[in-house]
Amino acid sequence: MAQEAKPHCGEYDFTLKIQTRDMESYQEFMRTKLGNIDSVGYFHSVFVMKEVKNTHGVPLK
Repeated sequence: MAQEAKPHCGEYDFTLKIQTRDMESYQEFMRTKLGNIDSVGYFHSVFVMKEVKNTHGVPLK
């Protein structure tokens, strides 16, 4: 379910990219997986409405 995990400096420690079938699956993941990790104090969710651009890599000169 978790596709990416990126550590941060600042307000949040990590960003997790999660993909689930539906909101019920997402809520189940948050409740039974992420919510049961002792070192996770709190989490904040943001949902992508649509993808505008998705470019991977850097152009080489």
